[in-house]
Amino acid sequence: MARRIVVVAGEPSGDRLGAMLATELQKRDPEIEIEGVFGAEMIAAGCVQLASMDTLAVMGFIDPIKSLPAILRLRSWLIRYILDDPPDLFIGIDAPDFNLGVEQILRSKGITTVHYVSPTVWAWREGRVKKIKRAVDLILTVFPFEEEFYKRHQVPVSYVGHPTADIIPMIPDKQAAKRELGIDVADPVMAVLPGSRNGEMKHMVPVYLEALAKCKAQHPELKLVVALVQPAYKYFIEHWRNKIAPDLQLQYVLKDSYLVMRAADCALVTSGTATLELLLHKTPMVVAYRTNWLNYQIGKLLIKVRYISLPNILANDSIVPEFIQKDATADALAESLLSLLASADKQQLQTDKFISIHKELQQGATNMAATQVLQLMEG
Repeated sequence: MARRIVVVAGEPSGDRLGAMLATELQKRDPEIEIEGVFGAEMIAAGCVQLASMDTLAVMGFIDPIKSLPAILRLRSWLIRYILDDPPDLFIGIDAPDFNLGVEQILRSKGITTVHYVSPTVWAWREGRVKKIKRAVDLILTVFPFEEEFYKRHQVPVSYVGHPTADIIPMIPDKQAAKRELGIDVADPVMAVLPGSRNGEMKHMVPVYLEALAKCKAQHPELKLVVALVQPAYKYFIEHWRNKIAPDLQLQYVLKDSYLVMRAADCALVTSGTATLELLLHKTPMVVAYRTNWLNYQIGKLLIKVRYISLPNILANDSIVPEFIQKDATADALAESLLSLLASADKQQLQTDKFISIHKELQQGATNMAATQVLQLMEG
């Protein structure tokens, strides 16, 4: 009988990792069945979608509360579905607030569980490690420092490296990417990555547009390329552009952020997974983050790390400029971006460190993760 896995991926980055893992598992076992809650990338990889991940793609402290009824309905239905017809394995990819609770219930009923991508227990709410220990048969981590953390807490763990580090070339072809975007290879390109969620767009887009207008005024030849995760965001940005900087020329690229990252000489990015992807593309960046007042106050109380962006966390050093909340002003962002554009030394300092981190993360992650999953299923 075919082996069966249920997967829950809660956001675009998890959907991408899930698609890569599913492809490798199906390569090794063409009969394997993979179904669950995820997005378009896992569907394209041949997985059967039971429900969309859109319900789970919320962040912060307030937005998930607003979405709580829909999240609880999905959780209740999913648990009943799985217990009525238990799979060989459940894999939760990221989305810890949803997945860990589901995993804990399923594991208590005898279903083997894997959690892929560690929650940031090393940054905040370290007490969650006790729940993780109860919830998972194995946790697959993508950053090296996480393995030692879990070993200290006696949680079964395997560091597999980061899958994205295996697929992005060490030296991306910037000129080819510019040509693909119809941009002269001599023109400087700034990537703009405002975020993948509604809340991020709302808080970041107005201040980004002001900053970009200031940069464009200093460098008229600068090409501004915006990476969009969904078409509706273009209309949101255009609404604010018409109010703030109606003469500002923006080029939009939908659902191909890697092309934008490859082409860019520098980037303005909202803190999140995109900062790691820019690092892997060796694109110097300035990082910003804004949220509503209550989210920020709660975060200040709970979060223990010195940095918010993954490049700085992985380097344990301030290698990319970070601007948070009230410090993320248009003037501050524009000044930092213009300084980065003007200094080859500043760009080189970032890219040298990015190469070093990329090599550390390049472990053949998808192969390693698939091996761990199949070994667990075979007992």
